[in-house]
Amino acid sequence: MPVLAGLAIPANTPDPEQAKALVKYMMQPAQQVATLPGHQLLPGDRRAAA
Repeated sequence: MPVLAGLAIPANTPDPEQAKALVKYMMQPAQQVATLPGHQLLPGDRRAAA
């Protein structure tokens, strides 16, 4: 499972809209809850920490 310490979109990405959609998806509380606790990291969204 990937560990995300930060999210970024490279300036020369071939499909910026798809990249933005992925970042938006990964920032959802449900995705943070599924990804981060297994790596002893805290979610960036307070709704996910509840």
